[in-house]
Amino acid sequence: MSNMAETGLIIETLERAGTLCPDPGPRIYKRLFELRPEFADLFVMDAGGEVRATMLETSLTCLIGIAEGDETQAMQLAANRSHHEGYGIAEDEFDIMFTAMRDVFRDLLGVAWTEAHEEAWHALLGEAAEVRHS
Repeated sequence: MSNMAETGLIIETLERAGTLCPDPGPRIYKRLFELRPEFADLFVMDAGGEVRATMLETSLTCLIGIAEGDETQAMQLAANRSHHEGYGIAEDEFDIMFTAMRDVFRDLLGVAWTEAHEEAWHALLGEAAEVRHS
């Protein structure tokens, strides 16, 4: 992200959300499956949740990297986007995970979520959506 204030708000969101809910994974996947119920079928073999945990960690790392302007993470996101096509996830559906994350973080922060947070997350999700593989 080009704006340091926006990057700071993203990091602040993650830190505060982590304090309020040390493991937001179940909430994030619940929200993801509310947004796209058909995605639940993709995790039927993930009984222990290891795949979900790894996917969430990777998603967070990519978002933080993009917020900080890390081209390596942008390339990782593009590779993950391409990899998920093999699971039938179209490029325009891939980012729904990030939307689910933002929604959960917004809910966790409650009244502490400001218009500035909303704008920072909107900008970040827009930037992530522009990352495509070639």
